[in-house]
Amino acid sequence: MVLVVPAFKPSSKAARYKVILETPVASHAFAWLMPYKFDPEGSRNEDRFRYPFFEANSTREVFRLQDECSPSDVTAARGAYLLSAKHDGKVSTEFVAEQLEQSCRNQDIEFHSFSFDSKHAVIRSEQAPQVVSTIVEILDKSTD
Repeated sequence: MVLVVPAFKPSSKAARYKVILETPVASHAFAWLMPYKFDPEGSRNEDRFRYPFFEANSTREVFRLQDECSPSDVTAARGAYLLSAKHDGKVSTEFVAEQLEQSCRNQDIEFHSFSFDSKHAVIRSEQAPQVVSTIVEILDKSTD
């Protein structure tokens, strides 16, 4: 199993949106007033990946899934591989790495973590060739 920047837990910055979107009245008011949040930096800033828009209801559902799923719920037959960004401001990959490693150890499953010098979207970053190469190596190894 290869996980690329999984969003099991929001970063501290994104957590404030989680609080708003998980509060019933505030959530509906937020979605009604601003069904789509526009991020003007998202389309201008090429050195980091940002969504130019995000939809409030979809974001609320992602946060709900984060409450229902945990890295400790992840199982894999042959191994688990976590690919993450060192400077991610959207998700807490340190939390995921610790939980996933413990879960794999408990199941006697191989675990490897790869961290790339980029922001959130490692596959769209300057390190994309290295990320893709790592994924191909993992997949090649799994077919041996």
